[in-house]
Amino acid sequence: MNIPIDKLAVFDIIKDLDCIVVVLAVSEEIFAQVTAMGRMSLMISALVLGAAILILWIVTASVVRPISQVEKGLKDAARGEGDLTRRLEVKSKDRVGSLARWFNSFVEKLQDNIAEVNASVKEISENGSQVNASASRVKQLTQALNETVGQFKH
Repeated sequence: MNIPIDKLAVFDIIKDLDCIVVVLAVSEEIFAQVTAMGRMSLMISALVLGAAILILWIVTASVVRPISQVEKGLKDAARGEGDLTRRLEVKSKDRVGSLARWFNSFVEKLQDNIAEVNASVKEISENGSQVNASASRVKQLTQALNETVGQFKH
């Protein structure tokens, strides 16, 4: 069984020598280096693409995870389920870290305001009890005064 072999032929005329030079070579041998370089380029491209995808995944994860934490904290606070004693962990000094720090500052001020409102409500409640007691005492005194005045009228 004869397998055909691709061959290339190149010729050139040398006028000074009055001759023709013919070179015959197997195509596979001539293009072996080109084929090897093509394969090497393909492997390097695949490695670079893999490294780029890995770097993109790492960068995306490092940005998305902290933003997701901030989003969860804001959702909890907006829904009224937020634990105002909990703070976001700040690991970076970039924009995401700044966002987390400002969120923590906001929650801290909100917690302080709620504590002040609770103290005011407690004070109002205590004052309300005192007002009720005073009103009850004034009512008793008014009734006693009315009885005394009623005794003088008869």
